[in-house]
Amino acid sequence: MVVLATNQEKYRTAYLSEKFNYESAFNRIFSSAHTGHKKPSAEFFQKILEYLQEQDASITKDNILFWDDDIENVEGAAMFGIVSEQFLDEKGYRTKMAEYGILN
Repeated sequence: MVVLATNQEKYRTAYLSEKFNYESAFNRIFSSAHTGHKKPSAEFFQKILEYLQEQDASITKDNILFWDDDIENVEGAAMFGIVSEQFLDEKGYRTKMAEYGILN
């Protein structure tokens, strides 16, 4: 399952989702407007985890990989107990994804 977690407000989230066709790339889009909390708060990640576990009870913090360009969000997710990586450029992203066995 691939989800997008953003601090955008609901109207901007809807606009970007339509403009960039997020629905074709993500199974679910979570915005701070929908969770009632913003990254990097533990509450933000908890709301997402709860939703994911409703979809699949086997999902735990241990089998989630979180990516973000903002180091504060990466550190917040890591403090919550989620494996987290900072995304700075495509090369670094592809290298890390290959290390996790997600891309070849």
